[in-house]
Amino acid sequence: MATFKVIRDNRYKRRDGSNRYCLKVSANGKNYYVHLDFNLTPQQHTLVFEKKSMARDAIEFRKQVSDLETKAARTYSSMRLFEIERFRTLFNDKDAVVKPIESDLPKSLALKELFEFYARKNPGKINTNTHKKSSLSALEKYQRNLYVDDITVPFLKQFERDMLSNGSSLASVSSYLRDLRTIINYFQSTKRIIPNDYQYPFGKGGYSIKNFRRKKSVLSNEEILKVIEFDDFDSSKQEYARNIWLVLYYGSGINPIDLLKLRWKNMERNGIRLIRTKTETTRQSELQEIYIPLTQNLRYYLNKVAIPEEISPFVLGKLHEGYSEQSLVNRKNRFRQEINPELRRIKEKLGLSAPLTMASARDAYASSLNRNGTSRAAISEMLGHQDLRTTNHYLDSLSSDKAHQINEGLVSRTKDTIM
Repeated sequence: MATFKVIRDNRYKRRDGSNRYCLKVSANGKNYYVHLDFNLTPQQHTLVFEKKSMARDAIEFRKQVSDLETKAARTYSSMRLFEIERFRTLFNDKDAVVKPIESDLPKSLALKELFEFYARKNPGKINTNTHKKSSLSALEKYQRNLYVDDITVPFLKQFERDMLSNGSSLASVSSYLRDLRTIINYFQSTKRIIPNDYQYPFGKGGYSIKNFRRKKSVLSNEEILKVIEFDDFDSSKQEYARNIWLVLYYGSGINPIDLLKLRWKNMERNGIRLIRTKTETTRQSELQEIYIPLTQNLRYYLNKVAIPEEISPFVLGKLHEGYSEQSLVNRKNRFRQEINPELRRIKEKLGLSAPLTMASARDAYASSLNRNGTSRAAISEMLGHQDLRTTNHYLDSLSSDKAHQINEGLVSRTKDTIM
């Protein structure tokens, strides 16, 4: 435990009788003194600190002294090992701490404090906040009581190696480290409480976060037809799950959360108009509406799962007016838990080569269009992608079908036996 107090240095007086001041640092059982760049006469000292003058200059001076003591405490907390010379360097760095000092800034550079402060000051989507909590949990589980100055290039490389060795996917590890980078950037550039001598570990010359796109297994056209024609249901619940999958598939690969939010008023005679939930907060200046053709197939399966408009304004009837973001997330999670287990049982019955989940309906939709020669620009528009590059990445990562087709062109053996 350390204490910090701005005091008058009575050992030295200037010609005008004023004293200089210093910061008294009590740490590790010793007292240290850091000189400050101001002087007061005894009369001024009495007026400011003893009589607590309410003059504007006196109030401002006391605030500056309080800020210096707060800055000292935070500088000390950011150091894993206290050394007075390094403390003096950091404390005297005018850019080490933002001024004016915010009273609620983290008092240390412990990752837990920084993540929690960021979450309070930057409330975003619930899923985004939940992911940052997961990232912090993964880091703290790996090494308890982490501080910013623990985050070095060797630490990040070792974290990646150990997490992968323990079964985590590269995609998960990269997502944790992107959250960590966001936090460090925020406190280095926006709030600026990270000392300037901190060696930033990311980017050129440091650790590079890997971008990873797994080649997905997607259903072939023949397998999609099997799902459509499947009728050996164990229960009405299982049939409902299959019908939901086909609504998603025929509905231009609509996301499950958008199906949950779909209202009867979005329905037109020949189509459906909606704004994707995923883009509501990312494109606030230019929201993009998508149009889903109400084909005969889509209309057929919608009629099987829909609730009458006089009962609910929502097509599936699973939401209520005035729902909160949290209730929407909860409802989406319950919907997934309701549908996906039944879809997995259908997959097993049919012996499908790729996953059958609500999410895979979007993959199946895109891959079906890609196979029949639909342009990527058209697929991009139907999926609601803002940038064609997103669609290119999406389709390139969708399937290994093309690789199989290419290698089928190799010279094949003609004998029945393998030499």
